Amino acid sequence: MPAAQPNASRSIPETPEALSKVLGLKPVLWVGAGLSFAAGYPSTWKLVQAMAEAAIDPIDTSLPFFSVADAFVESLGKAALGDLLQRHMGQPRQPTASHRALARLAGAGHFSKRQHAQNHESHTKQTINRTRQRTAQDIEGPF
Repeated sequence: MPAAQPNASRSIPETPEALSKVLGLKPVLWVGAGLSFAAGYPSTWKLVQAMAEAAIDPIDTSLPFFSVADAFVESLGKAALGDLLQRHMGQPRQPTASHRALARLAGAGHFSKRQHAQNHESHTKQTINRTRQRTAQDIEGPF
């Protein structure tokens, strides 16, 4: 019989007991780009604004991100997009406390082995992979 799954339509209580129960189900860690915002990476909106300001042709910033990126490439070319993204995102940044906390949980085996990171969210994957190289006994800090 498969393990019970939490009801996605209700909130999980913010208690250690509830967290232990959920982690016992081995949830998939689903992380979006917002987690790295605190590390200094730009928001999607900041990237959209940067593309609109740099483009020769007007770009409608109300369009979805990928449409804005396509319009930017149409205006200035792929190399210009690569340069813009490198300027805004290429500088290495330190993982945040949230990255480290999630990495400790993942390194201790509390999440499914499947990972999903959206957009430019690489800090979590990198920190998790570094943490997995250590044994669960080496992981410091509370969950």
